[in-house]
Amino acid sequence: MGIHLQRETFKDDDHIRVHPIITKGGDLVNVIPADVRMETYVRGKSLDSILNANKKVTRALKAGAQAIGAQVEIEDIPGYLPRQSCDAMDEIFDANARDLVGQHMIGIGSHGAGSSDIGDIMHVLPAIHPSCGGAQGAAHSEEYIISDPETAYLLPAKLLALTAVDLLWDNAVVGNKIVDEFKPLLTKKEYLDMWNRAFLD
Repeated sequence: MGIHLQRETFKDDDHIRVHPIITKGGDLVNVIPADVRMETYVRGKSLDSILNANKKVTRALKAGAQAIGAQVEIEDIPGYLPRQSCDAMDEIFDANARDLVGQHMIGIGSHGAGSSDIGDIMHVLPAIHPSCGGAQGAAHSEEYIISDPETAYLLPAKLLALTAVDLLWDNAVVGNKIVDEFKPLLTKKEYLDMWNRAFLD
């Protein structure tokens, strides 16, 4: 309930999502459980918003335990950082997509609730996370199938190959320019220090 009541403090632009599940709810029926365990994700659009929401979730769990005279142990572990795409690389990929499938087949994505380790890479190095169609059904479900193999398999391979050629052509002048002008959100040291400070101390 404490986590639920924090939702009013989450800003819409931060896209905070908290996904708790109870992995152990007790051992016997009709007995107050001595050991209850839960696991949750805290996701968001930026690192600062994730860390801020995580503090609120931790505070709510501690307060809930104190309210009923219980004890709580919280173990934070690093999760994936939100995706922060490199605009210059996106433009190259987009130009190749226009040439192959036409502008009418291209959509510009917005922030999504999904996450992956590419978000961590994007904080340190220039990177993109494009996607192509060719599938139907809800992702991560038994209904998910590849309905158009050419769009799902061949088109992404062509687009990534063309983008790599553009980045490496003429002694990688475009790729080197992107690397030189890239301003990382975190240096490698800052990235490692952040996780050590936030979760591993």
